[in-house]
Amino acid sequence: MITSDDLPAMTDHINALFFGGISLVAEPGADAYAQLCGQADDRLIMIDPNIRPAFITDEQRYRRRLNTMLTRADIVKMSDEDMEWLGTSPEALSAQGTALILITRGAEGVDAYFGSEGLSVPARTVPVVDTVGAGDTFNAGVLAGLSRAGLLSRNALRQANSLD
Repeated sequence: MITSDDLPAMTDHINALFFGGISLVAEPGADAYAQLCGQADDRLIMIDPNIRPAFITDEQRYRRRLNTMLTRADIVKMSDEDMEWLGTSPEALSAQGTALILITRGAEGVDAYFGSEGLSVPARTVPVVDTVGAGDTFNAGVLAGLSRAGLLSRNALRQANSLD
């Protein structure tokens, strides 16, 4: 399992970090990732908690760690179930400084909140073979799209968020 000693140096070529899933539950890795998130300085941070209550052994510690990480996040991707479990909302995430909030709704698509703007994008209809990795693929697509648009940095995303 990864520890804080295994973390890479935060070199200048790293402009974005992604944290998510079960890696935010399992010790000692979860604390190492929280430490890395806290050291991210001006790097863009995306978090997808993908909460799996059955894997959580210390709920208070997990909630405390995740909530701290969420306050540093520029992009948060959650499901309705994640929001309910955490007792949060897009409005609350936006109020704490999250620039882009993505609420995935499976076959119904995704709701995106960017500043005071909201957008619902329907999902494409495709034959479902297996949903394993669907969230990871979605997250990769979001980050790739932001990179192509020149928005894969904390400053760029925050500047775009402040435009009216």
